[in-house]
Amino acid sequence: ELPRFADLTELSAEGKKAMVSFGYERMTPVQTRSFHPILAGQDLLARARTGSGKTLSFLLPAVERIHRLLEGQLQPGTVAMLVL
Repeated sequence: ELPRFADLTELSAEGKKAMVSFGYERMTPVQTRSFHPILAGQDLLARARTGSGKTLSFLLPAVERIHRLLEGQLQPGTVAMLVL
């Protein structure tokens, strides 16, 4: 069974609230495989079908990294997100 966004201990309360407000309950397979590496700042290349949740796969952990940077949880000067 795929993880629930509400059960992600690494996701801020604001992130969880956003997922609920958008109507998302569970992660898709591509989100499950990409969330932790991106949140850790690792490079990632993903390929999946249209509608599989790829955009959220990159966006959610990237926004979470920005949130952590603003909250002082990441070192100043840390690259929170780089989009090419």
